[in-house]
Amino acid sequence: MEQVPTILVNEEKSKDPTNVAKAFNNFFITITEKVNNQQTGKGNSTSVLKVSFPGNFSSLKIIPFTEADIKSIMHFLKKIQVMMK
Repeated sequence: MEQVPTILVNEEKSKDPTNVAKAFNNFFITITEKVNNQQTGKGNSTSVLKVSFPGNFSSLKIIPFTEADIKSIMHFLKKIQVMMK
């Protein structure tokens, strides 16, 4: 099993996987707000990113799926796993 890296959470070191995951989640949830606050008067974070990384990026395509789709895929993957043993 891979080791969980130590991370500084609220001024305390933590190796607890739940705390590490929450810290990363919180970082990525709040980073755009922080960038927007730092760039006040310079445009929003999307504009800053476009200037920082010029070029064309493909747009994300949203593909709708259902719970039944996921269950079907999981069932299929389990069958493949059994066949490969």
